[in-house]
Amino acid sequence: MLFRSNRTLHGGQTVAAGTLFSAADGDGDAIVRYQFHDEGTDASGGYFTVAGSGVRKPEAQGFIVTAAELANLVWVSGSQNGTERVWVQAGDAAGFGAWTSWTMTSQNVLPVSTPASANRTLHGGQTVAAGTLFSAADGDGDAIVRYQFHDEGTDATSGYFTVAGSGVRKPEAQGFIVTAAELANLVWVSGSQNGTERVWVQADDGAGFGAWTSWLMSTGNSLPMSTPAGANRTLHA
Repeated sequence: MLFRSNRTLHGGQTVAAGTLFSAADGDGDAIVRYQFHDEGTDASGGYFTVAGSGVRKPEAQGFIVTAAELANLVWVSGSQNGTERVWVQAGDAAGFGAWTSWTMTSQNVLPVSTPASANRTLHGGQTVAAGTLFSAADGDGDAIVRYQFHDEGTDATSGYFTVAGSGVRKPEAQGFIVTAAELANLVWVSGSQNGTERVWVQADDGAGFGAWTSWLMSTGNSLPMSTPAGANRTLHA
């Protein structure tokens, strides 16, 4: 007799296969082996593996482990959200019992990026760290591993992203990706002329990018003003 229940795990989470079900023999005979069957075949789906091996067990077909080997068999939750059905049957020395199944669900909350301000205004040519323009948080507590930026401004006098000290403008009107470590060296340089452009960012926790978010970057440069010392100056010839 087998007992099991549906399970939901965080993306990439690993659990011992033996914790997903229990087996009992009506005669009190020892369970000597188990046969598993995983219906999921997508590369991003969950899978069985021997702990530490990194090798996926066969999918869409049965595979057998002994009672002793069960201790090292684990389930790794998928990298993308989804649900798949897995099956198991237990065998004593006389043969296998009936199959039983349950669902394994992979659930991952993607990061949310939030602008520090809906409209950031800087003096012409001013430089600020890109990481101060927004924040990113992951609902599952996963570490952010990379960011993708998109700058809509394409004018030569507009603001731009660059790696600090490089002097090379990052691509504009298209996305570019930096790792979490590289973000520390990414800066925004305000334009040389007054104007406003929209920039976008999305964060990735290793399972995928969260939604894009955007804000405005404005360049505000006040030109010099000259003031007469007097409205009418009279001098001696």
